[in-house]
Amino acid sequence: LRTAVLRCDDGAYGEHVGRMIVPLLLSAHTLAGDKGKQGEESRDPFSIEEFAVRELVLPPAENFDAFIISGSLSSAYDREAWIENLCQYIRALHQMKKKILGICFGHQIVAVALGGKVEAHRNGLYFGLREFDLSAEGRKTLKMDNNKLGLLFSHGDFVSEMPPGALSMGKSEWCGCEGMRIGDHILTLQGHPEFLFGTGEECFMKLLDMFASKLGKEREEEARRGYMVGMQNRLLLQEKITDFLIHGLEKPDAARQPIIGFGSLLSEASARSSFPNLQNFRLARLRGYKRVMRHPASIFFQRNIARKDTREFASLSVEPCPDGNFLVAAFDIPSEELQAYHEREEEFFIALAPIEELDGSKVQEGLLCWFVASWQLL
Repeated sequence: LRTAVLRCDDGAYGEHVGRMIVPLLLSAHTLAGDKGKQGEESRDPFSIEEFAVRELVLPPAENFDAFIISGSLSSAYDREAWIENLCQYIRALHQMKKKILGICFGHQIVAVALGGKVEAHRNGLYFGLREFDLSAEGRKTLKMDNNKLGLLFSHGDFVSEMPPGALSMGKSEWCGCEGMRIGDHILTLQGHPEFLFGTGEECFMKLLDMFASKLGKEREEEARRGYMVGMQNRLLLQEKITDFLIHGLEKPDAARQPIIGFGSLLSEASARSSFPNLQNFRLARLRGYKRVMRHPASIFFQRNIARKDTREFASLSVEPCPDGNFLVAAFDIPSEELQAYHEREEEFFIALAPIEELDGSKVQEGLLCWFVASWQLL
């Protein structure tokens, strides 16, 4: 399998990229060899070449079958030539249905390139082991029975909005999107599985020393202990990653995406005016959010409904609230209409949220719009 490693960093992390990812891939065949298999099955399936993306070096896409986009100490929202160039390249790879594995920055740059959003985390840097909850799609994609997965992390940015058509692999209290799948050819992870291979430990500890002043003594020691715990998932992660690169992902079962509605969308007739092809309209319960009147809708001014003298021009929205829960509408729309949905709701954050049937029989995830005010009336 012709595999291009796109190295997106030249610093303390970048010097280790190849020395971590190559052992991750090239030692995978020993899993078959350990079982006594001979011949073709025991040979290394990967032919790997590394490219310095920051130097604007990107290979002809047709020369490779799979692409691994590494982490970086840069941010996906930085306005730099190499980042803009990489975004264009990712869009081309996506159109060609080339297999893409994005790691940390690679996860974030795939989101930005394909229409999502990345932001700096309000709590700053996270470094060390973190366990997150796998979504139903995450368990199916990674072929796992467990509800949780532990990875090593080093990041201060996060994907705040997934691109159209993306499905979340899972979430944690720190990060609402711990990974994504798009179609059967793109898999991304916010964590760093490569830290567990080759010179990964050396790289991890070098970065830890670099970030020690930001973390403080307690978090630094916790990160050191977490490395050895993370090693427990080493072979599991290797198996999942190499399986994806060689075989791709299973196609999603459903060609429809659940949508969560509130306000006027609690009426099926109103929902159909925006989503004429919706199916399976029903009421459900949304937990972890509360209703608020804080969305200053421009249409209120266009239709002269807004009352400027009393500042009555906000419509119903929602915001995260750990103890909140209320009734919502849930319905499914065709996946090909997701692009239009994202474009129509561009002023909102769009995130996956868990909804449960009123009888408690089933919990699934749907897309939810919520508004975050970035200004105030003077």
